[in-house]
Amino acid sequence: MAQYLLPIAEKWYYSSVYSLRYGEQVVQRLVAAKNRPQAVLCANDWVAAGVLSEARRQSLSVPGELAIVGFDNSELSRTLGITTIYNPISSQARNSFRLMTPKLIGRNLELQPMTFRLVERETT
Repeated sequence: MAQYLLPIAEKWYYSSVYSLRYGEQVVQRLVAAKNRPQAVLCANDWVAAGVLSEARRQSLSVPGELAIVGFDNSELSRTLGITTIYNPISSQARNSFRLMTPKLIGRNLELQPMTFRLVERETT
């Protein structure tokens, strides 16, 4: 955000928000605020589903008033039309094993490159 000279509003940074219900609670706080953000980047698709659900209950236009991006590209995001970040979990697991192999078998294995990408859907 600093690179693009965008304001950083730390009051909108939440940690330990990983469930659908917490996503709903975030939107309830947003609605009560005067200067709310125009977009929300969520820790996972479950949080994004909660944000989307509560935004609809609060009659917020998505993506008009609030854009929503999840993380993981789960089936839930596809079903609900949530824009998300593709997260190569299986590649991460393989690389984790490869990082442990020197201790396990005394041999280094090459790490696999990982590709993350934006999967655009209806919420942006």
